[in-house]
Amino acid sequence: MTFLSSLAKSEATHWQWVKQGLNVSLIFMLIFMNLAMGSKSKDSIIGIQLCSAWFWIIQLVFIGICVLITWYAVRMNKREQELRKLYDVNYDPTEVIYEGRVLRILLTYGFLGGWVAGALGLGGGSIYNPALLSLGVNPRVASSTGMYLVLFTAINATVVNWVSGTLNFAYSGWIGTWSVIGSIIGFILAEAYVKKSGRQSFFVWILFVVFVLSVIVTPIAAYFSLKKDKEAGHNLMAFESPC
Repeated sequence: MTFLSSLAKSEATHWQWVKQGLNVSLIFMLIFMNLAMGSKSKDSIIGIQLCSAWFWIIQLVFIGICVLITWYAVRMNKREQELRKLYDVNYDPTEVIYEGRVLRILLTYGFLGGWVAGALGLGGGSIYNPALLSLGVNPRVASSTGMYLVLFTAINATVVNWVSGTLNFAYSGWIGTWSVIGSIIGFILAEAYVKKSGRQSFFVWILFVVFVLSVIVTPIAAYFSLKKDKEAGHNLMAFESPC
């Protein structure tokens, strides 16, 4: 019971050192990996040649570490959840269960969110928030959890683009400032709405409208960008080797 008592106290705060430590350690390893591999515009800090054997080995080792840490994190959270449920300590019947179909959905959306943020440059929150809402998570919890997860995918994307020399600090600082302001206002309004109405479906419809607008606007913006590249004489169908 001493363990459960300390667990309940830690879950009431943000100072869950083991869980935070796993996330932070992965970020530091990711930063080191990107700096160690280098890019076409920035040499490796340890002299690794682009696309050499060590270039690929480092990535495979990092993927293996991610798999092991994911396995450990799931096992740890599942064990804690089972104990809290058994002794009815800080357990909510509506919380996400770490087993079966729900666990597979969490892992899948976690991977998709990271892939979308890293490969396409889109916010991982476009994956995380709808996924958590679809699992019945309270909008306030879904929003805060989504933003926490986006923090790590954003750091990942920032480091990769910085290493590649494609990061515009002035632009990102301007957009980032207004994003913070907008997220705070949205969080306050969402919490007030849920307290007053007790319904979460409204946020699902908002996400639906946002996605529809994105589907409409993104191709239009891409068309004008591709048209500009075409007029400049660029081969739109050409692929460039990562090496």
